[in-house]
Amino acid sequence: MRLHRPWGAREPGAREPGAREARAREQGAALVEAAIIVPLLMVLTFGALEFGFALSDASGMRSAVRSGARIGAALSKQSGQLQSIVDAVDSGLGSVDYARASHLLVYAGPPASMTGAITDCTAASVMCVDINVLSSRNTFDARTFLAQWRPSSESACVGSAWKLGVTVVASYDGITTLVKVPHKFVSTMLIDLEPTLSGSCSPS
Repeated sequence: MRLHRPWGAREPGAREPGAREARAREQGAALVEAAIIVPLLMVLTFGALEFGFALSDASGMRSAVRSGARIGAALSKQSGQLQSIVDAVDSGLGSVDYARASHLLVYAGPPASMTGAITDCTAASVMCVDINVLSSRNTFDARTFLAQWRPSSESACVGSAWKLGVTVVASYDGITTLVKVPHKFVSTMLIDLEPTLSGSCSPS
């Protein structure tokens, strides 16, 4: 009669695995685990870096837009208003490292016409200029648009003040080749024009 050996029992005379073979199996298992875990860790690490840089640039753009809008509101009905807005935005965008601005839109109009961000001056029903970026990074030139901007038409009368809007459009393509997160940034600030003297309050 044939006797059955218990499961896992060695054949008679079989050699017990040595320490070297056990180490080799452990190393093989570790390599397989590393092959799975390391790429995942790299994606997570570079993804976190991309998110951090994108968040920093978005914050810098918001700050630049706020600066431009506040200066523009304070300079209502003054001839140097548009140039001052552009200068403030250019200065603020100096802290933006990776996003590339493509358009700066400055617009003004009655409150009823200024209900949100404007990203296309051709479709706007208010006074609007769309300033393209210069060849240098994140810098705009308002000189060719100064004649189109009519600050004398702005109303800063208390109770009926126009709103001024400043919008910057930029693209963020990512800084690594491992994680690509192309994104379009649109930062906008709408602000009431500050009241002028009563004698110059009404639009001309």
